[in-house]
Amino acid sequence: MSGPLPASGHTTGRSPGEALRALRRTDSQVKRGRVMAVLEELKASGEPITFRGVARAAGVSHTLVYTEGVREHVERAIAGQAKAARRTAVAGGSASAASLACDLELARAQIKELRAERDTLKAAVQRGLGAALETAGTRELRRERESLAAQARAARDGSEADASMDVFNAMAEIRMAASRALSLLHKQQIRFTPDRAEAIAELCDGAEAAISAVRDLATGSALDDAALAKFLDENGKLL
Repeated sequence: MSGPLPASGHTTGRSPGEALRALRRTDSQVKRGRVMAVLEELKASGEPITFRGVARAAGVSHTLVYTEGVREHVERAIAGQAKAARRTAVAGGSASAASLACDLELARAQIKELRAERDTLKAAVQRGLGAALETAGTRELRRERESLAAQARAARDGSEADASMDVFNAMAEIRMAASRALSLLHKQQIRFTPDRAEAIAELCDGAEAAISAVRDLATGSALDDAALAKFLDENGKLL
């Protein structure tokens, strides 16, 4: 006859919870290792480095590359690539075709990421996830804005390309502020005094006019000198 079976709850080794946590730690370390390897490969090949591009090449989530301990490596790689491109431009007396292509690719990738984030936030608001927008969404936007600001500072050398990046950064900050205001209104029942409501309406009108003017200037539909002077005169108190 076979011996008695061991009593339930007295098995040796780690508990299922401990085993699961250990497995998750191992999986996280493996994914972080893949991110580091991709960064080295991109730096060696000279391919433009972006958060989305690194996540895609490493086969990890977009969230992981923004995680503390990983984000800093990606930011340093992006800043180092921009610095190297700037040194090449200075040494040659003008920006090389490769450095200009790198800057263009970085800008395109950033625009694509911002558009994707905008669509995600819009869907979250429609589903009534105001709390999630305030916590996770706002932190993500803040990290992205700080990353863009760091890249702009690293690449700034007074050129026209740097000026366009400053405009891009400023518009991203406006988008960030508008998203936060929308989240606050969604989360809370706010009663405005008539004076405060009127002041907010004036700010919205001024912001809308300013954004329209920036869009026209950026897309080539520039205001003529007289129209631009009139706009600045009428909205100067809001600028």
